[in-house]
Amino acid sequence: MKEIIFRISSWYVKYCGFFKIELPFQETQSVYGMPFNTVLKCGERVREDEALSMKLARSLGLPVPRVLFYSDDEDAGGGIIWMTRVPGDLLSQVWRDLSDVERSSIMGELHQCFVRLRECKNPRSPKISSITGTWIRSFRADSGVIPVCLDKSELFRYLVRPRNHAIREQSEEKRVKFDDQTRKIEHLADMSHSIVFAHGDLMLHNIIVKDGHLSGIIDWECAGWLPEYWDYTTMTVRAYTSPRDWSFAIYNDPAFKYYEELICDHALYASTCESYPLFL
Repeated sequence: MKEIIFRISSWYVKYCGFFKIELPFQETQSVYGMPFNTVLKCGERVREDEALSMKLARSLGLPVPRVLFYSDDEDAGGGIIWMTRVPGDLLSQVWRDLSDVERSSIMGELHQCFVRLRECKNPRSPKISSITGTWIRSFRADSGVIPVCLDKSELFRYLVRPRNHAIREQSEEKRVKFDDQTRKIEHLADMSHSIVFAHGDLMLHNIIVKDGHLSGIIDWECAGWLPEYWDYTTMTVRAYTSPRDWSFAIYNDPAFKYYEELICDHALYASTCESYPLFL
Protein backbone atom coordinates (compact mmCIF):
# COMPACT_ATOMS: atom_id res chain seq x y z
CA MET A 1 0.00 0.00 0.00
CA LYS A 2 2.82 2.40 0.92
CA GLU A 3 4.58 1.92 -2.42
CA ILE A 4 1.33 2.49 -4.32
CA ILE A 5 0.65 5.76 -2.49
CA PHE A 6 4.16 7.08 -3.20
CA ARG A 7 3.82 6.20 -6.89
CA ILE A 8 0.51 8.04 -7.08
CA SER A 9 2.07 11.10 -5.42
CA SER A 10 5.05 11.07 -7.79
CA TRP A 11 2.76 10.72 -10.81
CA TYR A 12 0.47 13.52 -9.62
CA VAL A 13 3.31 16.01 -9.06
CA LYS A 14 4.77 15.22 -12.50
CA TYR A 15 1.32 15.55 -14.06
CA CYS A 16 0.80 19.00 -12.51
CA GLY A 17 4.28 20.07 -13.60
CA PHE A 18 3.80 18.91 -17.20
CA PHE A 19 0.46 20.68 -17.63
CA LYS A 20 1.62 23.71 -15.59
CA ILE A 21 -1.08 23.13 -12.99
CA GLU A 22 -0.37 24.97 -9.76
CA LEU A 23 -0.35 22.60 -6.81
CA PRO A 24 -3.07 23.59 -4.29
CA PHE A 25 -0.55 23.72 -1.41
CA GLN A 26 3.11 24.31 -0.69
CA GLU A 27 5.12 21.11 -0.72
CA THR A 28 7.72 20.60 2.02
CA GLN A 29 10.30 17.92 2.66
CA SER A 30 7.68 15.86 4.50
CA VAL A 31 4.40 16.76 2.72
CA TYR A 32 3.63 15.59 -0.81
CA GLY A 33 0.77 16.24 -3.20
CA MET A 34 -1.88 13.67 -3.98
CA PRO A 35 -4.93 13.75 -6.27
CA PHE A 36 -8.45 14.52 -5.11
CA ASN A 37 -7.43 17.22 -2.59
CA THR A 38 -5.38 14.90 -0.41
CA VAL A 39 -1.80 15.11 0.88
CA LEU A 40 0.82 12.67 2.09
CA LYS A 41 2.93 13.38 5.17
CA CYS A 42 5.88 11.12 5.88
CA GLY A 43 9.30 11.02 7.54
CA GLU A 44 11.01 10.29 10.82
CA ARG A 45 8.91 12.92 12.62
CA VAL A 46 5.62 11.25 11.68
CA ARG A 47 4.23 8.87 14.29
CA GLU A 48 1.03 6.94 14.76
CA ASP A 49 0.28 9.23 17.71
CA GLU A 50 -0.18 12.13 15.29
CA ALA A 51 -2.69 10.21 13.18
CA LEU A 52 -4.60 9.07 16.27
CA SER A 53 -4.55 12.62 17.70
CA MET A 54 -6.08 13.91 14.47
CA LYS A 55 -8.80 11.28 14.67
CA LEU A 56 -9.54 12.19 18.29
CA ALA A 57 -9.64 15.92 17.50
CA ARG A 58 -11.94 15.28 14.56
CA SER A 59 -14.26 13.21 16.77
CA LEU A 60 -14.49 16.23 19.09
CA GLY A 61 -15.81 18.31 16.20
CA LEU A 62 -12.61 20.22 15.41
CA PRO A 63 -11.85 21.09 11.75
CA VAL A 64 -9.02 18.63 11.23
CA PRO A 65 -7.89 16.70 8.12
CA ARG A 66 -9.46 13.26 7.86
CA VAL A 67 -6.90 10.48 8.11
CA LEU A 68 -7.31 8.08 5.18
CA PHE A 69 -4.38 5.80 5.86
CA TYR A 70 -1.46 5.39 8.27
CA SER A 71 1.52 3.08 8.03
CA ASP A 72 4.90 2.75 9.70
CA ASP A 73 7.76 3.57 7.35
CA GLU A 74 10.78 1.56 8.45
CA ASP A 75 12.99 3.08 5.73
CA ALA A 76 12.35 6.63 6.97
CA GLY A 77 12.34 5.64 10.63
CA GLY A 78 8.90 7.18 11.06
CA GLY A 79 5.48 6.85 9.50
CA ILE A 80 3.17 7.86 6.66
CA ILE A 81 -0.15 9.69 6.98
CA TRP A 82 -2.41 10.04 3.95
CA MET A 83 -5.05 12.65 4.73
CA THR A 84 -7.53 15.06 3.20
CA ARG A 85 -6.32 18.56 2.39
CA VAL A 86 -7.79 21.49 4.32
CA PRO A 87 -8.73 24.35 1.94
CA GLY A 88 -7.55 27.88 2.64
CA ASP A 89 -4.43 29.81 3.64
CA LEU A 90 -2.12 29.63 6.62
CA LEU A 91 -3.18 32.22 9.17
CA SER A 92 0.46 33.31 9.42
CA GLN A 93 0.30 34.45 5.78
CA VAL A 94 -2.97 36.40 5.91
CA TRP A 95 -3.41 37.61 9.51
CA ARG A 96 -2.28 41.17 8.75
CA ASP A 97 -4.68 41.42 5.80
CA LEU A 98 -7.79 40.31 7.69
CA SER A 99 -10.46 42.78 8.76
CA ASP A 100 -11.42 43.16 12.42
CA VAL A 101 -14.67 41.32 11.69
CA GLU A 102 -12.82 38.40 10.11
CA ARG A 103 -10.33 38.22 12.98
CA SER A 104 -13.15 38.26 15.51
CA SER A 105 -14.95 35.47 13.67
CA ILE A 106 -11.82 33.31 13.47
CA MET A 107 -10.97 33.83 17.14
CA GLY A 108 -14.54 32.96 18.11
CA GLU A 109 -14.30 29.70 16.19
CA LEU A 110 -10.90 28.96 17.74
CA HIS A 111 -12.47 29.60 21.14
CA GLN A 112 -14.97 26.79 20.51
CA CYS A 113 -12.07 24.48 19.62
CA PHE A 114 -10.30 25.34 22.88
CA VAL A 115 -13.45 24.62 24.85
CA ARG A 116 -13.81 21.19 23.26
CA LEU A 117 -10.14 20.36 23.82
CA ARG A 118 -10.32 21.33 27.48
CA GLU A 119 -13.43 19.23 27.96
CA CYS A 120 -11.51 16.16 26.76
CA LYS A 121 -9.75 15.09 29.96
CA ASN A 122 -7.16 12.36 30.25
CA PRO A 123 -8.83 9.17 31.53
CA ARG A 124 -5.45 8.29 33.07
CA SER A 125 -5.04 11.69 34.75
CA PRO A 126 -2.74 13.02 36.19
CA LYS A 127 -0.43 11.18 33.77
CA ILE A 128 1.16 13.34 31.04
CA SER A 129 1.89 11.57 27.76
CA SER A 130 0.89 11.21 24.13
CA ILE A 131 -2.60 9.83 23.63
CA THR A 132 -1.14 6.32 23.33
CA GLY A 133 0.78 6.70 26.60
CA THR A 134 4.24 7.42 25.16
CA TRP A 135 6.48 10.52 24.87
CA ILE A 136 5.35 13.86 23.41
CA ARG A 137 7.29 15.83 20.82
CA SER A 138 7.73 19.42 22.07
CA PHE A 139 9.91 22.47 21.43
CA ARG A 140 9.47 23.25 25.15
CA ALA A 141 11.97 20.53 26.11
CA ASP A 142 15.73 20.63 25.57
CA SER A 143 15.69 17.23 23.89
CA GLY A 144 12.66 18.09 21.76
CA VAL A 145 10.76 15.40 23.66
CA ILE A 146 8.70 15.33 26.86
CA PRO A 147 8.90 11.84 28.38
CA VAL A 148 5.96 10.16 30.07
CA CYS A 149 5.40 11.93 33.41
CA LEU A 150 3.30 10.55 36.25
CA ASP A 151 1.96 14.02 37.07
CA LYS A 152 2.55 17.74 36.57
CA SER A 153 5.20 17.86 39.31
CA GLU A 154 7.31 15.34 37.43
CA LEU A 155 6.77 17.32 34.22
CA PHE A 156 8.17 20.45 35.85
CA ARG A 157 11.15 18.62 37.29
CA TYR A 158 11.96 17.60 33.74
CA LEU A 159 11.37 21.02 32.16
CA VAL A 160 13.57 22.93 34.63
CA ARG A 161 16.59 20.63 34.24
CA PRO A 162 18.38 22.91 31.71
CA ARG A 163 18.34 25.96 34.03
CA ASN A 164 21.83 27.34 34.50
CA HIS A 165 22.15 27.88 38.25
CA ALA A 166 25.62 29.39 37.83
CA ILE A 167 23.95 32.55 36.46
CA ARG A 168 22.67 33.25 39.96
CA GLU A 169 26.21 33.82 41.23
CA GLN A 170 27.28 36.26 38.51
CA SER A 171 25.77 39.40 40.03
CA GLU A 172 23.20 40.61 42.53
CA GLU A 173 20.86 41.65 39.73
CA LYS A 174 21.01 38.20 38.14
CA ARG A 175 20.51 36.53 41.52
CA VAL A 176 17.34 38.55 42.13
CA LYS A 177 16.04 37.76 38.65
CA PHE A 178 16.86 34.06 38.97
CA ASP A 179 15.15 33.80 42.37
CA ASP A 180 12.08 35.63 41.05
CA GLN A 181 11.85 33.19 38.14
CA THR A 182 12.23 30.29 40.56
CA ARG A 183 9.32 31.50 42.69
CA LYS A 184 7.08 31.85 39.64
CA ILE A 185 8.02 28.42 38.28
CA GLU A 186 7.39 26.76 41.65
CA HIS A 187 4.06 28.57 41.93
CA LEU A 188 2.97 27.30 38.51
CA ALA A 189 4.02 23.77 39.43
CA ASP A 190 1.94 23.94 42.62
CA MET A 191 -1.22 25.24 40.92
CA SER A 192 -4.01 22.73 40.34
CA HIS A 193 -4.85 21.95 36.70
CA SER A 194 -6.72 19.29 34.81
CA ILE A 195 -4.76 17.19 32.32
CA VAL A 196 -6.51 17.56 28.98
CA PHE A 197 -6.03 16.91 25.28
CA ALA A 198 -3.85 19.67 23.78
CA HIS A 199 -2.51 20.43 20.31
CA GLY A 200 0.88 21.39 21.73
CA ASP A 201 1.99 23.81 18.98
CA LEU A 202 -1.07 25.84 18.04
CA MET A 203 0.70 28.71 16.31
CA LEU A 204 -0.41 30.81 13.34
CA HIS A 205 1.34 28.52 10.86
CA ASN A 206 -0.75 25.55 12.04
CA ILE A 207 -4.10 27.29 11.58
CA ILE A 208 -5.80 27.49 8.18
CA VAL A 209 -8.50 30.02 7.33
CA LYS A 210 -10.75 30.59 4.34
CA ASP A 211 -13.20 33.41 3.56
CA GLY A 212 -12.78 34.93 7.02
CA HIS A 213 -13.46 31.71 8.93
CA LEU A 214 -11.49 28.93 10.54
CA SER A 215 -10.98 26.15 8.00
CA GLY A 216 -8.65 23.75 9.75
CA ILE A 217 -6.02 22.99 12.38
CA ILE A 218 -3.04 20.98 11.17
CA ASP A 219 0.24 19.43 12.39
CA TRP A 220 -0.79 17.44 15.46
CA GLU A 221 2.65 15.90 16.04
CA CYS A 222 3.05 17.71 19.40
CA ALA A 223 -0.40 16.73 20.70
CA GLY A 224 -0.96 14.85 23.92
CA TRP A 225 -2.33 14.92 27.45
CA LEU A 226 -1.01 18.16 28.98
CA PRO A 227 -2.01 20.76 31.61
CA GLU A 228 -5.13 22.68 30.61
CA TYR A 229 -3.29 26.01 30.19
CA TRP A 230 -0.58 24.55 27.91
CA ASP A 231 -1.97 25.55 24.50
CA TYR A 232 -2.72 29.11 25.62
CA THR A 233 0.61 29.90 27.25
CA THR A 234 2.65 28.07 24.62
CA MET A 235 1.03 30.19 21.90
CA THR A 236 2.01 33.38 23.70
CA VAL A 237 5.47 32.58 25.08
CA ARG A 238 6.45 31.75 21.51
CA ALA A 239 4.71 34.82 20.11
CA TYR A 240 8.01 36.50 19.14
CA THR A 241 7.42 34.85 15.76
CA SER A 242 3.88 36.27 15.50
CA PRO A 243 2.32 39.73 15.07
CA ARG A 244 1.82 41.52 18.37
CA ASP A 245 -1.93 41.82 17.89
CA TRP A 246 -2.13 38.00 17.68
CA SER A 247 -1.26 37.82 21.38
CA PHE A 248 -3.84 40.50 22.15
CA ALA A 249 -6.47 38.49 20.28
CA ILE A 250 -5.68 35.45 22.44
CA TYR A 251 -5.86 37.46 25.66
CA ASN A 252 -9.30 38.74 24.64
CA ASP A 253 -10.60 35.20 24.16
CA PRO A 254 -13.31 34.58 26.80
CA ALA A 255 -11.72 31.20 27.52
CA PHE A 256 -8.36 32.79 28.33
CA LYS A 257 -8.33 32.67 32.12
CA TYR A 258 -4.67 31.86 32.54
CA TYR A 259 -3.01 35.26 33.12
CA GLU A 260 -1.26 34.05 36.27
CA GLU A 261 -0.10 30.89 34.53
CA LEU A 262 1.13 32.96 31.59
CA ILE A 263 3.35 35.15 33.80
CA CYS A 264 4.80 32.08 35.48
CA ASP A 265 5.25 30.17 32.22
CA HIS A 266 7.09 33.15 30.75
CA ALA A 267 9.55 32.80 33.63
CA LEU A 268 10.02 29.10 32.85
CA TYR A 269 10.45 29.83 29.15
CA ALA A 270 12.92 32.68 29.73
CA SER A 271 15.10 30.56 32.01
CA THR A 272 15.22 27.46 29.77
CA CYS A 273 14.65 28.60 26.16
CA GLU A 274 18.37 28.67 25.29
CA SER A 275 18.34 24.88 25.57
CA TYR A 276 15.41 24.39 23.20
CA PRO A 277 16.08 22.77 19.81
CA LEU A 278 16.28 25.30 16.96
CA PHE A 279 14.24 23.04 14.72
CA LEU A 280 11.83 20.53 16.15
